[in-house]
Amino acid sequence: MMLVLSFQGHIVGTPVPNPSHHVGFVSILVRDSANQIMQPLRITSGAGIVGLSMGWAAQIDFKSSVTSFELVLGCGATPGVVEVFDSGWQLLHQIPIDASGRASYAASDIRRLFVRSPEDETCLALLKLEGVAKTAAAREGLFDQSINLDEELSDAVCAEVVFGETATLRAPNAEAQLVSGRTFIAAVAFDRYLDDPTRFAPRKHPTAKELQDPSIKKHWDLCNDAAKAGRSLDIGNCRHFVIWPIDQDGKAPAKAPAIPDTWPYDYASKIAERYGPLKSYGQPSGDNVHIFKYCGVP
Repeated sequence: MMLVLSFQGHIVGTPVPNPSHHVGFVSILVRDSANQIMQPLRITSGAGIVGLSMGWAAQIDFKSSVTSFELVLGCGATPGVVEVFDSGWQLLHQIPIDASGRASYAASDIRRLFVRSPEDETCLALLKLEGVAKTAAAREGLFDQSINLDEELSDAVCAEVVFGETATLRAPNAEAQLVSGRTFIAAVAFDRYLDDPTRFAPRKHPTAKELQDPSIKKHWDLCNDAAKAGRSLDIGNCRHFVIWPIDQDGKAPAKAPAIPDTWPYDYASKIAERYGPLKSYGQPSGDNVHIFKYCGVP
């Protein structure tokens, strides 16, 4: 059984009790630089993702052993390490957190993780566990504020995902292209958002004050329309997208500025469609931004 614990839907600044207990299976105890238990914990943001503050040292215990884990962390300039322990509390391995903020490991008996952060800027965005006994956890799936684990992704949450991805996009000469691109993003969210929310931009819901702006209200409504349309869109093996300026050849994402991940360039031959040109008021900004649709990417 797989268990996924996510903090992507929580509001930055929200206090969380310490230790933090989740789905009757995961306990997270966080300490500060003086080795004192931080009270309370807080939802914070690091490296552009939302997560639970990890302080200087965080101990993550499981009710029973698991066979593998994957951590997704927002880190400061210097990522830390993850120490892995078995049910006898023996150290199995020490894993450096990579530049993307991820760490993973597989073994027959994993019972505790210890996250050491050289800077007080690390936050836990997602924890994915494999080998969870069915009797050990309250339920499998995603633990995320505003998501009902007994149901599929709702239209309301999907609209927030689409808005988080496209809120800064405008289409002065390509309205239909932006509509189609948003619908595709919504369909991808229905297909795989619950597997790993950190693969998407943090979802957003405009505030009541923001909705008084006619432009924001218009595009929020369009994101809701995209969610409704995306639910019934069959995307086949087209499960990935990239929003980025297009290269001079007009075919693939530009390499200047470059996307941090290499996969969009490695799989450029798998781009099936481009939605644009769009104007981006976010980063990177410009009026040659496209939504790239990839098919057959693993």
